[in-house]
Amino acid sequence: MSNISTEELKRLVNDVDVRVEHAELSLNALEHSFGSNLTEEQRLIINQIRGHLFNARAVLFQNK
Repeated sequence: MSNISTEELKRLVNDVDVRVEHAELSLNALEHSFGSNLTEEQRLIINQIRGHLFNARAVLFQNK
């Protein structure tokens, strides 16, 4: 296994950051699209996903 350069790691962190941002935007669009038609369980799942995305972004910022 080869070592990864600092620049490559930064590029990967930025790439994942963009993907997390897109996931957040998609989740918001999904929630907005279905609005009041979402069940309480679906809202809970969306909020859990949002929490995981928040945690992922926190880890990314620690490594920037």
